[in-house]
Amino acid sequence: MHIFLSYSRGTPYFAESLKNLLESEGYVTWIDLDGIPGGEKWEREIYRAIQSAFTTVVIITEQALNSEWIKKEIEISKANHLDIIPVVMERLNNTGEALKKLQVSQYQAINFVLQRKEQSEKQLLQAIEPIKSKYVSILPYIDMIRTGDKEEQDFAIQKLGQIGNANAIGHIVPFLKSAAIDTRYSTALALGSIGSSEAIAHLVEFIKSRLRQKVETQSVYDYDIEQAILSLGWIGDSEASQFLLEIAEAQDTFRLRAIWALAEINKGVEVAQLGRLLSGFSDKDDEFFCIWALYRTGQPEASEPIITWLEEKIPKIQDIEDGYYVGDFDGNLYSMWEEVPHHYASDFIHDEVINVISASAVVLGALKNVSAFAVLLRMLSVTQSSEINEDQYCAAVLGLGLLGDVRAIEPLLVQLDSLTDAEKDSRATWEPHPRKDFLIEALRLLRKS
Repeated sequence: MHIFLSYSRGTPYFAESLKNLLESEGYVTWIDLDGIPGGEKWEREIYRAIQSAFTTVVIITEQALNSEWIKKEIEISKANHLDIIPVVMERLNNTGEALKKLQVSQYQAINFVLQRKEQSEKQLLQAIEPIKSKYVSILPYIDMIRTGDKEEQDFAIQKLGQIGNANAIGHIVPFLKSAAIDTRYSTALALGSIGSSEAIAHLVEFIKSRLRQKVETQSVYDYDIEQAILSLGWIGDSEASQFLLEIAEAQDTFRLRAIWALAEINKGVEVAQLGRLLSGFSDKDDEFFCIWALYRTGQPEASEPIITWLEEKIPKIQDIEDGYYVGDFDGNLYSMWEEVPHHYASDFIHDEVINVISASAVVLGALKNVSAFAVLLRMLSVTQSSEINEDQYCAAVLGLGLLGDVRAIEPLLVQLDSLTDAEKDSRATWEPHPRKDFLIEALRLLRKS
């Protein structure tokens, strides 16, 4: 890769001077000293030269301020996420205004006019070195993307995602338009792995475009869309969360993936919006991930919509028990559930499935909003005499313990004292801890509180 030199054609001597300096230090430069014919060829050649550069040095002179060429080159450099180094090579009436006019005022300029040439040259080289260092790990893969066949390009995209350098974004984004769905998938995955907010607009536009295409073609292959949605969750900011909420509300096909992505964000998601989603769902997978997304906000008020949801489920708990297990989730359930701050929580997962009602009780306890006390106590009462609901009973017990409300001590002691010998060892089929252990552990947690 090289340094792209942008300059006004009326002052080639400044460009030649910097070219000689940089090449004497071992850098490769790209400079159009002879000029490229205008029109389509100019656009193509300049774009290619900037796309394969690792930085753009803009030579700022009076003539440069009115150069459409330079403005276009700066625009293309920004579109390709390049760091720009403005270099002031002659005295200007107002340097600050000049930088604003070219829209490079946000970059640190090096002024060759106000200091000795040797000092300015040293500053320029010092500015370039860290920019180049950012590219060292990704340069081989960027070259592979530019020159390789499809297999090599797919490999390079995967590696760039693993490296996680945001400077690669501009080089891999064009592959979202690939004709091959596996390449589009790999690109969306890489952008999510890099995790930079710079990729959000590209992913959003890609998803919108693919959704339109899916409607028009009735395509059944859409795992590239699913990955792009999930990648937005990995990146996670308010812009991404708003778009994901729109998908969750409007898209039956991709609702679950959008809620899953919202759960990945854990910040910038409005509790009220998630609560509205939860109240409108009837599918248990959607409900589970919405509850999980609420939990991951970490806000005590996230308990409120879960409480309302659980209050509606408790009267029907005997009827819906068998049908309220969810799981698989690409094998991520265990790693997700490890976030719950107690090792007993893992008792509620068996063969990668979990009961949504049990999960909601544990989550309510972990959110530590005392408003959940009444609904957890009610769940405890409803499930205490049923072997079928052993899972939910133990979840209610643990939820009360995690909640930390000392009002739970007395009812839990009553439960413990009233256990028969058989009930003391009663447990769900897969639970390593019996009912007695859950009660003792919950009481221990409460006494610590």
